[in-house]
Amino acid sequence: MISSATALESAVVELIATLPDLPLDAVGILATQYADIVATPSIAPGVAELARSIAALLSRYAEQAAPLEGFGILASAAHTLTRAMANDPDHTGALAAARFEIDSLAAPTLARPASAATPDVMATALRRHN
Repeated sequence: MISSATALESAVVELIATLPDLPLDAVGILATQYADIVATPSIAPGVAELARSIAALLSRYAEQAAPLEGFGILASAAHTLTRAMANDPDHTGALAAARFEIDSLAAPTLARPASAATPDVMATALRRHN
């Protein structure tokens, strides 16, 4: 599984060269592959959570709903995940920080509410009387 994590990380890094024209099909496939990491039986909970977050963000990129400026952060998180899977020592702090950054990028952007303010007086009615 470590070699596939390394391959996935390499694929994410290679996508940086395609910006701003991400190949959406390839991004969607990567999202599915990162989601598959979560199903690995012996995976640590923190690693699974980061893999799930990466998969969610890649899905948002595939939908063109995440900021392209954050793709470097995604690549960094993929590297953190690969390191955590390769080394057994506790990477809780790094995993939590990477997940926080990824989750903030994956959060749906809320549409601004329409302005409810309407003028009480029509502009054509405003005249100065001398």
